[in-house]
Amino acid sequence: LIRFFKWQFLLNTLSIKTKFKDSFAIFFSGLSMTLVPGKLGDTIKSYFLHKKYNVNVRLSLPVIFVERLTDVFGLLILCFLGLSSLFLNLTFLLSIAAIFIFGVIILLHERTFYFMVKIFSKIKFIKKYLTNVNLVHESLKKLLSIKNLFITIIMSTLSWGLEAFSFYFLVHALGIDIPFITLVFIYAFSTLVGALFFLPGGLGVTEGGLVSLLVLVGTPLSIATFSTIIIRLTTLWFGIGLGLVAFYYITRKINH
Repeated sequence: LIRFFKWQFLLNTLSIKTKFKDSFAIFFSGLSMTLVPGKLGDTIKSYFLHKKYNVNVRLSLPVIFVERLTDVFGLLILCFLGLSSLFLNLTFLLSIAAIFIFGVIILLHERTFYFMVKIFSKIKFIKKYLTNVNLVHESLKKLLSIKNLFITIIMSTLSWGLEAFSFYFLVHALGIDIPFITLVFIYAFSTLVGALFFLPGGLGVTEGGLVSLLVLVGTPLSIATFSTIIIRLTTLWFGIGLGLVAFYYITRKINH
């Protein structure tokens, strides 16, 4: 729900007007595509906005990009908060943060942005998507303002933090006494690494990270495995289920 309100906030920033019920269904329909590598399936939301409200895809795609970008920053913040409880090297997390901050600066710098567009336009299958890029750049500048970044990163941190709290609640229900801040780090770090590998839903990498780190802090392997299965069922797979319902609803509404 928090991520939906972030989506709605970003749409409002670009003056994309929709009915609340439709926007709700379009946002959740994106969850049905979670297993598409790199979260590229989220672009279905741009398709539905175009079909239902004739919103230019190049106007709405930056919203999806900023959603993912702020999710990464939210997870990084949770990782940094959790590091206080673990003896881990900061280099990896600082490197990721630096790369994403540098990426934002490049996107906002007009000359650099168009230089990158010129380079990518030489690739045939990408070239056709790079028309009218000034609309994309203007959208990004609005979405990535200091105020908007602050609001959306806070929302991302809160939403991922609630998932981490669910993980804490689950692990403690299974009788394992691990500090909350430690479990926040384990959940955020495993999710972040899974996302960076561009695998469908982070499958395999995220689960491996959760089990390994739980065992590292003293959790029996059987309980670490069981808690990982349950948290993934109640987050990733629950979300996909919701997404399929929303996808069915919005496609019926568009086709009728």
